[in-house]
Order: sequence, then structure tokens, then C-alpha cells
Amino acid sequence: MGKKKVAAADRKQIYVETQIGASLEEVWDLSQNPEQHPRWDLRFSSIVPVSTGDQEVTHFRYGFNLPFYAITGIGVSLGHRFRADGQATSVLKFSTANPLSPIRKGSGYWRYVPTDGGTRFITGYDYDPGMGHIGRILDSHLIRPILGWAIACSVVL
Repeated sequence: MGKKKVAAADRKQIYVETQIGASLEEVWDLSQNPEQHPRWDLRFSSIVPVSTGDQEVTHFRYGFNLPFYAITGIGVSLGHRFRADGQATSVLKFSTANPLSPIRKGSGYWRYVPTDGGTRFITGYDYDPGMGHIGRILDSHLIRPILGWAIACSVVL
């Protein structure tokens, strides 16, 4: 029997949508501020801006601390878009060379929609699995569900 490869088409993008009982401005400030972001997002222990370029492009380093080990990577916030109806969107790309990271490289977005009860927060992202062959096997059944759960738990402010 031949080996089955998990192709990009076989992977499902991580998508989380939730209602937050806070204004769009408050949710935006907490999620876009590198000092505040790790306080509520389970996926990060640190986010450190490295440089800011034209058109709101910001390069950053991120870290996730495990007992006795830290996974680090780099990313770039590609900018923000604010619509006339009050919605806002932020887009980013990220990567790591760390061989033990379940994520090799990817991209995603955060969308903020003002509602009567606060803010509808929508996020979606996709990535190439890390950790070689084992990571590709574990990705759809273990890693993606855990990352989706971590995002869903994180966005409860």
C-alpha cells in the first residue's frame, strides 16, 4: 500500500466566529496591541514588534512557551482595512523554522463587525504543518482542532 500525502486541499482552514460583549474599539485595541495580545490569546506567550514600514506593515517576533522549551517565529501584519459600515479587518502572515512547531508557515485574518451587543469577531487562517511527516499525520485530527479550540477559548475577553 502506498503512502497517503495530506494535500493542502485536504486541510480545512481554521475558522472561528464569536460574539464579544465589548465595543469594536475595545476588541481592536486588545487584539492589535502586542503587549495586550498574549494576555488573552492562548497561542502566544509574547509578541514583539521588530519594525514598522509604510502602510501599517509591521514585522514582529512571536513566542509560545512550553515547559522547558519555547517555540519562536516571525510574522508580518500586512495592514488594516476599515470600512464605512464600521467593520475592520487585519491580515497577517507568519512562519517559523522551529522543527518542533506544529505550524511551519501560514496566513490569516481577523474581522471585526460591530453589533448591537458588542462585536462579532471572526478569524480564519491556514498554515502548512510543521514537524515533518508526523506533523502532517497529526494535523487534521489533533493539531487543527486544538488550535481552533485555543482560538475559541481565547476570544472570550
